[in-house]
Amino acid sequence: MKSPLILLAVGILCCIASVSMEPVCVDLELFLKKYEKLLSILQFNTTPVFKLCTNETAIDYYNEAVGHYQNMTNANECKKYLVEKRLNMYHMVYDQLNALWGSANCEACIGAVNETAEFMRLSGAVEKCFEANDTSACVSCEPDYLRVQQFYGQLEKGRHGVAMCFDVEDRMNQTRQRWSGQYNCCKDKQRSMVAFGSIASVACLFPLAFYLVMHLVAVRSEARQLSLLTAMSTDDSTPAGRTTTPRSGGVTAKDNRSSSSIQEVEDAEDEEGTVESVHGESTNDLNNSTANLIEKSHPTDMHVNHMEAQRSPQKNITKLLDTSEGDDESLLL
Repeated sequence: MKSPLILLAVGILCCIASVSMEPVCVDLELFLKKYEKLLSILQFNTTPVFKLCTNETAIDYYNEAVGHYQNMTNANECKKYLVEKRLNMYHMVYDQLNALWGSANCEACIGAVNETAEFMRLSGAVEKCFEANDTSACVSCEPDYLRVQQFYGQLEKGRHGVAMCFDVEDRMNQTRQRWSGQYNCCKDKQRSMVAFGSIASVACLFPLAFYLVMHLVAVRSEARQLSLLTAMSTDDSTPAGRTTTPRSGGVTAKDNRSSSSIQEVEDAEDEEGTVESVHGESTNDLNNSTANLIEKSHPTDMHVNHMEAQRSPQKNITKLLDTSEGDDESLLL
């Protein structure tokens, strides 16, 4: 009766020994603990100012968690927890840890410890000045604010386009917000806005003035052209060289008039070639000359159609020659 019980007890002991002798993944447990501690201090290092990247405890938790995960990947007893399955839980947690640290760009603060410490010192001096001089912060804290502003600009230039550590960036943004929003000390910005408004107003007035000047010039030009056209139409209605000579009953005056008319007709025929080469002003002069000759030959027929003389100058000249010959024959009789 005792032998079966002994055998059963030995079997149980062997099973317990085999289970206890199985290697345990210690790094997995430590990785989860460090990650949990890092998450527990987030609420104290993100508000009201983000300071996770410059917190020594947070830096230690992050580095230790990353170290334990790297050990897990190299340990044989931990590989079964990192087997690629549909949901790789521990790898997902590790990615979330890196995403949190990378989004804040904490490596920029860790890699430039001296510059980060100097900025925090200058920023702390401004904050102390704000608390001590709440009513006169614009005057009392201006030197401290200008120093931290200048140092932050140097840090931005030194990064060469790389993102700034969020601890430094958030601290500077809140300092600027208090300086301009809470204490309304941004006088340089106000002056620049006034200057910008003045320049913009002057720039907008330039096109308006230009169009106004061009409108006045156009109006004066149209008025000048209208006056010239009026003067030219007046000159055309009263032809130059027209004289009203009283009609005398003597034969000598009529002969002289006929002779002068014939001479003028001959001169007109000599100048006919010149008239044909000129299409504008010369044609008008010949038409006016023909009309004058007709009026001189027949002073009583002053109602002759002037437009007909302009259209057919050669016909008027022929008619004038016939009229002059008729007058001469009547004088001989």
